[in-house]
Amino acid sequence: MVCLPKDKLSHKVRSISELDLAGTLTGVAGLIGFNFAWNEGPVAGWQAPYTIVMLIIGVALLLAFVYLELSVVTDPLLPRMAFTLDTSLVLGCIAAGWSSFGIWVFYYWQFLEVIRGDSILQSAAEMCPAAVSGAIAAVATGMLMRKMTTGTILVCSMVAFCMGIVLVVSNPPGRTYWAQLFLSPIITSWGMDMSFPAGVIVLSYHMPHHQQGLAASLVNTVVNYSISVGLGFAGTAERYVVLNGADQLEGYRAALYVGISLDVLGLILAAGLVIHQRLQLKQNSAQTIDG
Repeated sequence: MVCLPKDKLSHKVRSISELDLAGTLTGVAGLIGFNFAWNEGPVAGWQAPYTIVMLIIGVALLLAFVYLELSVVTDPLLPRMAFTLDTSLVLGCIAAGWSSFGIWVFYYWQFLEVIRGDSILQSAAEMCPAAVSGAIAAVATGMLMRKMTTGTILVCSMVAFCMGIVLVVSNPPGRTYWAQLFLSPIITSWGMDMSFPAGVIVLSYHMPHHQQGLAASLVNTVVNYSISVGLGFAGTAERYVVLNGADQLEGYRAALYVGISLDVLGLILAAGLVIHQRLQLKQNSAQTIDG
């Protein structure tokens, strides 16, 4: 028989003053403005004044949000103890990796339908290997976490994201699907299924017990927001490469190169996390021996 312990119910009366209205307004408005600017820039062009204005407003509001959360607000949206070097590296790594994923999934379809001329149904069928590979990756990641550090898992996920894009950007239009485009979704699925749980574990470790649910929410927010903003980065590269006289294929490749650059950034951050975790382990071991 399995018995679950009774949850400790808090009868503390919550005050409206504990609601972080200033942080909510500045944070949400800043994210919207920054996202709008980067996704409108490829459409209207960065010469349009309102795109630059929205970008400046978005950045200013985000800076105000950071200042309020770290220095002014008594009950911030996220506990200040959660923002350490480890969590910063993890969130940066996840943001970079999932930005590249958004670029990959959009331009992979563009490559299939526009460059190769495949139908929608055929393109959907060509994405099916991702489902099988993703299911295997989800199970395997749970097993790997018992033997590998979260930093090492994030390094592997960034490598998977990068390899998936490289297979697409280096694929000649006339090459058979089975040579590279078949492998791309299989490998990219591992990047998705390895990065998310690793990020949640690191953030949960730095959260108070009663706020550990925020870890998954924060990682999920970073994932979805990064997918959207990453497409703005890639769209800007595509637009201006095509405007300079290149064909559509070169425009798509320019966008995919942006994704590769983001993966390299994520890989650097993940490597930094591995180094930091090893230094912490050595420091803890030395303290244990001295004690």
